[in-house]
Amino acid sequence: MGVKGASPKLRIRRSVSVAGGDAFILKVVAHSVEELEGLVEKLLEHGVPTTSVVFSSPVVRRSLPLG
Repeated sequence: MGVKGASPKLRIRRSVSVAGGDAFILKVVAHSVEELEGLVEKLLEHGVPTTSVVFSSPVVRRSLPLG
């Protein structure tokens, strides 16, 4: 999935609707800061985006027991 008008290399991996101060959380893959900046500029058409960078995910996902 891409963003209309953004770099063809930019990919949205996940979009989550959330409650609170943010309406959506997007997980994206950008090959450069410039590509990420292009996405943020496109999102300005819909409001004021907040950008955060995740350096690592310390919690490992695991399945819950089903019984």
